[in-house]
Amino acid sequence: MRSQAEEQLAKIMAKAHPERAGKPGIAPVPRDLPKLRAGDIHLGELDTGGPLGLSMQQLVAGRMLVQGASGAGKSWTLRRLLEETAGQIQQIVVDPEGEFRAFAVLKRGLIGVYHHTSKKHLGRYVDEFAFRLNEGNVNRHTMERLDSFVTGVAGKRITYKQLIH
Repeated sequence: MRSQAEEQLAKIMAKAHPERAGKPGIAPVPRDLPKLRAGDIHLGELDTGGPLGLSMQQLVAGRMLVQGASGAGKSWTLRRLLEETAGQIQQIVVDPEGEFRAFAVLKRGLIGVYHHTSKKHLGRYVDEFAFRLNEGNVNRHTMERLDSFVTGVAGKRITYKQLIH
């Protein structure tokens, strides 16, 4: 019985060579699925199975261009690369559309305000900066923004004991 990946490959082969479709011997030869090497950046999974990765060594040694049609996943790919390489390589993002502004605000806050964060409370830091980013509209009166903040935290008290355990 063929795997789903083998079935997909057989369909692709049949489209590419319609004159040989349905004839014996056209079935794809099973092969090992690709594997990530040590140091590779894991970007996701291939449709045919197996991981999709990018060599960190090749990324550092050269340049990279990410291009594609609208909705193709360019921003998702760049976010994934930024997340996976944070602290390992120097990152410079030129973002004329402001799509990655949240990362800059979070990084400035974590490094410039808190100086240290723990995995345990990282979600809280991210929530705080998401709130700041979403509620930072200077066209809204300060009291209106403060009211929004109080409404958001009401009933969500955390004690010092909860923080340290």
